Amino acid sequence: MLLQQVDRAITAAFDRELADHSTTRLEWQMMSVLATSREGLPWATLEDRMPRRATPDDLVAAWTGIEAGGWGLEDGERWTLTDDGRSALEDLGASVQRVRELLTADISDEEYVATVRVLERMLGNLED
Repeated sequence: MLLQQVDRAITAAFDRELADHSTTRLEWQMMSVLATSREGLPWATLEDRMPRRATPDDLVAAWTGIEAGGWGLEDGERWTLTDDGRSALEDLGASVQRVRELLTADISDEEYVATVRVLERMLGNLED
């Protein structure tokens, strides 16, 4: 399916761009979710806010990478970013922006907005 191909291509582009930072798209996404809370998040909340395509094993692997980099801590109840993790997330911003620019090259703002609206409607049609 075309949407799956696009998603795989986006992930590959992110992973190539983020490789110099020893991180992946899913780790960056998890760090972004964790950055929304200074107090940290319970694992169930973190899981709920992550992309649906991520399996439980994917999420554990992403967390393991974040923790190994010194970017995250967990106390058994809450998972949170360290100050180094917050700094790393900020540093990743330029890399993420490059992927976004590549993804939307030659696509007008109107085309992008229309595409997102259609995808949101499609998702809404299929959700319970």
